[in-house]
Amino acid sequence: MTGKNKTIEEDKNHFNGNWFFIGINFLRIVFDKNPLFCLFQNQSMNNDQKNTFDFFESQLSENIKLLEKTKQAIRQTALLRVSVFTLTVIGIYFATGLGMEWVIGTGFTGFGIFIGLAVRHAKLFKKKQWYTTLIQINRKEQKLLNGNTEGQDEGGEYLEEEHPFTFNLDIFGKRSLFQLIDRSATRGGRQALAALLRNPLRDEQI
Repeated sequence: MTGKNKTIEEDKNHFNGNWFFIGINFLRIVFDKNPLFCLFQNQSMNNDQKNTFDFFESQLSENIKLLEKTKQAIRQTALLRVSVFTLTVIGIYFATGLGMEWVIGTGFTGFGIFIGLAVRHAKLFKKKQWYTTLIQINRKEQKLLNGNTEGQDEGGEYLEEEHPFTFNLDIFGKRSLFQLIDRSATRGGRQALAALLRNPLRDEQI
């Protein structure tokens, strides 16, 4: 290669290199970050979403198992209550021939056990409601991770056409930001979230 051709080739490579970096800088301006970083970030976000979904899936499986165990314990406790009550009545009947002390002792013991089982039964029902609620929560989170907002409160009462951005940016309504992030359990909580979305905090307030 002659000196002239070598110089032309170097200029060509330099020109192509400049265009490459010009393109990179242009994309950096558009995306406000390195485009290669954008690709890795999207992959990372997908992995995070999968990890989050798997977390809720494991929690769901665990709570379903605990719910089944609780239901079984409820059935066993109910059977014991019936058995204790029946045996207590039979015991009192036969104790009448042995004296009042036997009647009182049998009744006190039998009904004491019965009351204890009734208390346990009530606690198990609370545990059943607890695990049922946890299952509903985990299923709801999985549904929202998949972008399914069906059944979620739309916050339609907070829509204002005159508002500078909420009406046009899907802050409220179907498939809105409000539907995706609302986890409030009270009306006051919903109103507080809606107020925050309509009037976001400034940097100096955060």
